[in-house]
Amino acid sequence: MTCSKIFSGDLPELTNEIIQKIHFQKKDPFSREYLKNQYFIEIYLSRLNEDVKTKLYEYGVNNNLISSNSLLFNYPSFIKYLNIDKILSSVQTWVDTVVGKNQGKLVNFIYRSLLEMFIENEGNLYSFEYFRKDISTLYSCILINRLWCRLAIPLLWEDPFPKKDLFSREYLKNQHFIEIYLSKLNEDVKTKLYEYGVNNNLISSNTLLFNYPSFIKYLNIDKILSSIRTWVDTVVGKNQGKLVNLIYKSLLEIFIENEGNLYSFEVDLSTSYSYYFNNIDLILQNPNLTYNIRNLTFRIHDYDPQNIIKLLNFLYSNCNSILSMVLNFPLYDIIRDRPLIEKFSILQEVFDQLNVLESIHIFYCSSLNSDFVKQIIKVNKPFKLRSLFMDGTLHFEPIQLLLQKFSDCLENFGFGYTIYFESGIPDDNNIYLFIENNEHNINYLTIEESIYSHIDHRKLSSTVLQNLGQVLPSKLEYLCLSLSYRTSDLEIFLKNSQNTFIKKLIIKNMVFDRNEKILFYIKKYIMKKERVKYLAILNKDVYTREEIELFFLKDEVNEFKLHNIIVKKSHDLNFSPYSFSNNNYLQYE
Repeated sequence: MTCSKIFSGDLPELTNEIIQKIHFQKKDPFSREYLKNQYFIEIYLSRLNEDVKTKLYEYGVNNNLISSNSLLFNYPSFIKYLNIDKILSSVQTWVDTVVGKNQGKLVNFIYRSLLEMFIENEGNLYSFEYFRKDISTLYSCILINRLWCRLAIPLLWEDPFPKKDLFSREYLKNQHFIEIYLSKLNEDVKTKLYEYGVNNNLISSNTLLFNYPSFIKYLNIDKILSSIRTWVDTVVGKNQGKLVNLIYKSLLEIFIENEGNLYSFEVDLSTSYSYYFNNIDLILQNPNLTYNIRNLTFRIHDYDPQNIIKLLNFLYSNCNSILSMVLNFPLYDIIRDRPLIEKFSILQEVFDQLNVLESIHIFYCSSLNSDFVKQIIKVNKPFKLRSLFMDGTLHFEPIQLLLQKFSDCLENFGFGYTIYFESGIPDDNNIYLFIENNEHNINYLTIEESIYSHIDHRKLSSTVLQNLGQVLPSKLEYLCLSLSYRTSDLEIFLKNSQNTFIKKLIIKNMVFDRNEKILFYIKKYIMKKERVKYLAILNKDVYTREEIELFFLKDEVNEFKLHNIIVKKSHDLNFSPYSFSNNNYLQYE
């Protein structure tokens, strides 16, 4: 299909659905194919009024490119999917091609004209749904007009509690969302806050444009408590546990009273949070807040499992829309307590009650008990085990039970310690053999070891590097190797894995010997052969704790860029298994 045919009227069968999909491509903006297919911008610009066209002519745009106004369709009204970055990239490429370089004012003028055109032609955008994680674009949309503002604000407030470093300046500076929530409190609660030392001016306003608490969709107990603690430490002072608890309880009440409707609920608790757990009863007593949740996460560490059973009973009775469930809690107490194992039989009942359950993710359970695993295997409802991350010293019997049933759907596979990769392990417990036999299913692989564990890091790392490369699949979305690298072992790994393309590769090097220089081999086997798309390398001295990121070595970064490899910070490229389960892991396409 060519856009010239659209002008000439040769395609009367052209549908809105097709038109929606031909603009603002994701393709490489510098490819010949992309430059050849920029005519859609000219189609849009031909709809401009004569005054705007005159300004374009003055900038040097050829009159013939945008003169036609005899179009078959009102194309701007069809717009559904809008990405600010892609618009700017497309406009920039088109301007560079038809006018010339360094035309920033013209690019900005066309960009604004296109947005105004979509608005004037009543483009019915539902693409805001695709902006959920594109915060900068959502902020841009707020400034366009009232309609776009009303569409963008709810998405910005679905998950306002930040994931960033709680001690960074940026984080501390952006804690005002808590004050906005607190301004919705009644005067009695505000009075209590004043008595604790909260400044009246911070939460006095109640003239808000939006009912922000009603937009909440993602609720994470840990993030709420961390945000509240940071805010209280900043505006009142340290050691204010009662104030933190009051605000935490008040926020839960606000979400309930304003009819918040959660999509994702994450229970992230440990004994350090036991003081706050009683407030979870507010949620259990108000099922409307959670009845529609799609993603459920249990991250419980060293905590009374009875409370988890209480939550499971609640889910059994009130929630049947859960699509994805994450399990992460130590089972030491369960293993020792036979009556407690029997009480956990409700787990199978809960799973059977979840009629639309699609996937389960098991992360870093300290031990997988066979009885517990059997609860999962006995579930009658069809679902897939998408992720399995393990640490601690595990028995392979329960793992084998899981793998026998779910190996064909397992995508996200990781290990907290490399003890599983020791040499001399029988075939039925051999991780290398498992990876090789499931190469078509494993897309995400993480192998980590802790410098605080009492193992021989260099020996285990050497074993991994000598045996892993030859069993990797031909393509991986993500590989993270946190090991101690000897250059001889690294070269073996890189040679053996030369047939594997890795979209995102993270190398975390625990440096015991500073004479071991790994970058030379990375360049030789990865950079020059363009075997990855995104790369992060972090060297950490185990003695001094000094860290060196490849990202900050600009000359090196530019050299990798010449080979089409983008160097990122390890923190930015790293993804949490939890975000994988919530479909937040596709940060770089």
